[in-house]
Amino acid sequence: MFLDTRRCYLRELSLSDLDDVEFMLKEEDFGYTFSHEFSDEDIKKWIQDNINTYETKGLGMMAIILKEDDSFIGQAGLIKKDLDGNQVLDMICFLKKKYRKKGYGIETCKALRAYAFDQLKVDKLYSFIRDENTLAKNIAKKLDMHPIKSVNVTLYSQSLIQEVFVIDKEKYEKNCL
Repeated sequence: MFLDTRRCYLRELSLSDLDDVEFMLKEEDFGYTFSHEFSDEDIKKWIQDNINTYETKGLGMMAIILKEDDSFIGQAGLIKKDLDGNQVLDMICFLKKKYRKKGYGIETCKALRAYAFDQLKVDKLYSFIRDENTLAKNIAKKLDMHPIKSVNVTLYSQSLIQEVFVIDKEKYEKNCL
């Protein structure tokens, strides 16, 4: 998957992104998303798991690259996730702290949303957001997503509450006119 926005583009992660992914995953306020401190081995596995996902499912977390200087500013993507026994498409976006609140998140998520509905032809798009992550919830609401339920998930052996947001194809198409 390769997506292009006005100021950014998304490309597949590679092991050459190790330093940028490590910096982002170890930023002081990033850990609350997962309640986990990432080791060097975790970060290599994170990248390799996404590389494997590209090959097997055509989905996964991508590097967000700023066009003006080719800076790695975050990661975003679409992954399959279980919701009540069904596989749904989850939209995810993480930015390095210094790039937050500058519109990159909404710009990237709009491109992912369009890709999900226009190219992948999904009927619904979901976003699982940590309960405390008000910034991500605000982005979801700007994308016309609405919360449908809270779920208890286990990430890195930690039990977390995530709020599930959704938008269906009909609402997406209506708002794109």
